[in-house]
Amino acid sequence: MDVSNIVDLDVHQAIDRCAELSRSGWESARLALSALDQFPLPSVEASRVKTVSMAGIYSLRLAEDGDLAERTLDLIRFTQSLKNSNEPFIRFFSVRFQDWRVLVAVSDDLAQPIAATAVRGVGADPASNRVGAMGAISVSQAMVLCEEMAEDGWEAANIAAEALGSAAHAEIPIWSANPLTLARHYSDRAKVSVESSGGPTSIDLSRFASTMAEWGDMGGFIRIFHLFDDYGWQSTCAVSEDLAQPLGVVAVKRSGN
Repeated sequence: MDVSNIVDLDVHQAIDRCAELSRSGWESARLALSALDQFPLPSVEASRVKTVSMAGIYSLRLAEDGDLAERTLDLIRFTQSLKNSNEPFIRFFSVRFQDWRVLVAVSDDLAQPIAATAVRGVGADPASNRVGAMGAISVSQAMVLCEEMAEDGWEAANIAAEALGSAAHAEIPIWSANPLTLARHYSDRAKVSVESSGGPTSIDLSRFASTMAEWGDMGGFIRIFHLFDDYGWQSTCAVSEDLAQPLGVVAVKRSGN
């Protein structure tokens, strides 16, 4: 079995998996079928992730955002299905239908459907803005770095990995950054988050600020890239200048979402 981070799933296989879910009453899978009927390519990209990590992402979203019921389908059932799954790893692919983004989870061997959910988007993706970018990092390379950070206990890496699995492009803009500047910025945000109940919901904010301060003491610059998802979260990932070493990641709920 291929255990690479991203594999191609034949569209006809994807349709079969969604049809099975649809017959079991998954409304989101019906949207996915509508999207796949019009899909312009022969395959969709299926990303690999730990099942418990994906379940954690959606458990967090359910806990932190009381308005999701108004713009999602099957979210509670999706989360519970992942929690109850015996699969240590799953594959997931994402398709868009009208203003919906549908996420479909299947078994690691691509043979069995597991769950699906859909969310109405929150607007244009700000990551399309490349002003000041130093170049780009491939989605597959970024996924590997996020997986390493998830293994190191960065909870925000799970948010980032899910966004990468739904990325519309093969590359993501990347910027040069001073870690001391990042440390000050996120340290200030962490203080606001603690002092004000109206502060932004965030993950790994203090740890990210501390890590950036440590790297700043070593001197030099690092690289960062941003990911934006349809649930209103922004993830910022910091990596070494050669893009080989993950340094840290923070996820913040964007204001107004």
